Amino acid sequence: MKAQKFSLRSEPSYSNRGVSPMESRRLKPIRNDVDYARVLDTLAELEAMAPATSSPEADMMEVLLVQAETYRTAWLKRTLPDAVSAIRFAMAEQGLTQADLAAVLGSRSRASEILAGKRRLSIDHIRRLNRAWSIPAELLIKE
Repeated sequence: MKAQKFSLRSEPSYSNRGVSPMESRRLKPIRNDVDYARVLDTLAELEAMAPATSSPEADMMEVLLVQAETYRTAWLKRTLPDAVSAIRFAMAEQGLTQADLAAVLGSRSRASEILAGKRRLSIDHIRRLNRAWSIPAELLIKE
């Protein structure tokens, strides 16, 4: 079997290996919301395939997840003016309530004060929200 030469200008041929169409799909940067939606659709297709851990589909899924998270974080930074907005957005996006926030922060009154803008987030609050709800810490540090 003859080895293929790698070139940035040409795509390798997968026709001999019986590879899925997902693997031959080219990766493109996410530049706008349409691209982001395309990546989310592709991720849904890949997830439905339930790829094996070391498969090309799993590799593609991992790269697309990083791309999507990077775009989402950048979008959130541009869109959300402060930490309370970031928390409210995460609550709406994930279907969470103020009671869920209280569970993360450890107190109903603290959750209420933070959402009302009467109390600032502590470093501990930022860490907890970052871990529990995957809100990027840099969004929670915004004033």
